[in-house]
Amino acid sequence: MSFNPDPPHGFVVQVEHHVDSTIMRVEGELDIAGADSFRRQILQGMNGKPVVMDLRGLRFLDSMGLSAVLGLARTSPRPIKLVRGPANVHRVFEITNTEARVEWYDPALLPE
Repeated sequence: MSFNPDPPHGFVVQVEHHVDSTIMRVEGELDIAGADSFRRQILQGMNGKPVVMDLRGLRFLDSMGLSAVLGLARTSPRPIKLVRGPANVHRVFEITNTEARVEWYDPALLPE
């Protein structure tokens, strides 16, 4: 399932429901323009299973996008684990000292 197939805010969320988890692959740019839409789409895609949010497809993440990711990880009724994005995206977690506030997931464990 894909939310936002024609991304007016610069990102797409691909949702894959598996037996024991939901994989959400985020692609594009997650910034102030799309943070609220991103939150809504992630919440819509949840189905009661733990979530793995794959950030490898992100090209850009600003502070509002980071806030949306962190807020979802903190308030979700189900665990949300993150797959690290590219270096420029992960750097936002590092420079804001928020890397330790989320649980990271090994991409090698993702279903194909």
